Amino acid sequence: SKKIVEIGGGTGCFAYEAATDPKIKIICSDLDNEAIEWAKKHRSRPNIEYINHSVKSGEDSFDLVVAIDVIEHISDYPTFLEYCKNLAQKCILSTPNKNRNAESAVASPPKYYQHVREWTPGEFYWVLRTFYRNVKLYSMKNEYIPEIVPIKITDNLSPIIALAENPIYKEHT
Repeated sequence: SKKIVEIGGGTGCFAYEAATDPKIKIICSDLDNEAIEWAKKHRSRPNIEYINHSVKSGEDSFDLVVAIDVIEHISDYPTFLEYCKNLAQKCILSTPNKNRNAESAVASPPKYYQHVREWTPGEFYWVLRTFYRNVKLYSMKNEYIPEIVPIKITDNLSPIIALAENPIYKEHT
């Protein structure tokens, strides 16, 4: 992907690493002004634009939407996924795996106070399949080694990393 929008990019960690390829253009959006200002100061690259507002659908065309550890903070996740699919045909989303340990698997609401919802891989897969025709799930065997592996809907590896492609658009009657 050559034109990426990152939603909830915080201090720009993903954007900064992805932008090592100068042919990639990244817009990193976050509503936290302090995080964006820090990113501009410490993680600046010529091909990254940090913004402190939401990107409007139709404002620009993107190849890819990235939202790392964002969806678990959003109570109206269907609206968020509609927003993502209207920005690009392809989306990468990550979220903690609710089945990562016995305590998280039964916590309701999630133990971490800022999370409004967590999913198992199976739940996340089927939620995403209502918005995208193709969904593949991945995770990392070791959070400190940046290597992803495919996972099944019953796995407990965390985070869940989903590649969702080919949005489903509902016909208006």
